[in-house]
Amino acid sequence: MPDRQPVFLDRPAARVLAALVILLCAALLVYIHRDDVRTLTGADQGQGSGAASDDPAAACIEQRFAEIDGMVEEGVVGDEQAATFKQRAEAMCRATTGDGGSAPPLPVN
Repeated sequence: MPDRQPVFLDRPAARVLAALVILLCAALLVYIHRDDVRTLTGADQGQGSGAASDDPAAACIEQRFAEIDGMVEEGVVGDEQAATFKQRAEAMCRATTGDGGSAPPLPVN
């Protein structure tokens, strides 16, 4: 029986090509989410502090978040409840400072 050439997918070149495709996909994901990656790494912490001081609701939000974090430390609420409370506290602070935007439209019957 004659020796047959291996199929392309069984060759080392195919594996190198697959690794290259994976690296390109990972690079594309990092490029698409570059702002999220910067936020996670803390690269724009210097920029964020100026924007937070311009936010009229920032002081209210900071105070409410500290209260909620205290409740978590005391064991009064769990992490899921704390996340919900923080969302509601931010919405309340934005609404009281006039920074809440407009209300969502009512459903059409």
